[in-house]
Amino acid sequence: MNSADILYKESPFLPAVDLPRSEHILFMLRHGGHPARIISEDLLEILEIQMGEITEPLFWQMIQQAFPITADSLRLYCLGFLMVPHLIIGSQTALEHGTDVGANYICIEGSDDLGKRSNQYKKEMLSRVQRHFEPDVRDPKITSDPIFSYCRIFPFSTDAWYQAGLAASQHLFNEYARLI
Repeated sequence: MNSADILYKESPFLPAVDLPRSEHILFMLRHGGHPARIISEDLLEILEIQMGEITEPLFWQMIQQAFPITADSLRLYCLGFLMVPHLIIGSQTALEHGTDVGANYICIEGSDDLGKRSNQYKKEMLSRVQRHFEPDVRDPKITSDPIFSYCRIFPFSTDAWYQAGLAASQHLFNEYARLI
């Protein structure tokens, strides 16, 4: 199984771009803020909504019949989806308040082994990618493209579900970036 088996048009794992979300991003841009961070914060909300829908018991049963997925697979998908938005948010936070604060801001407290490994990866990657976050650059893809590349070259996981989450996140990020 690979990302293409998971992500296809109308896949439950590939959130659609919607008008209200687009309008929210444009509203936030008019009121200040870095475009890459605004999109990243919206992706966090999009994933939360998507996971609420996918894990609804009846829908989850249908998903399990259509995909070889477990709760651990879904968690890896979420980690992949969130990785770059977290690194972008952490990079801006690090620029404003220092690297330690940026790292702590994006790491999940009280995590199990997978969460702890993810937090360690985020801290290591943050030191590599934060230089790509330039406050004056308004094109979000100039910020995000190198970070997505780093996460593909130095992946947290090679699992298909993690990679699908990363690909879904990049697809959606790019779709919203086209608004700007």
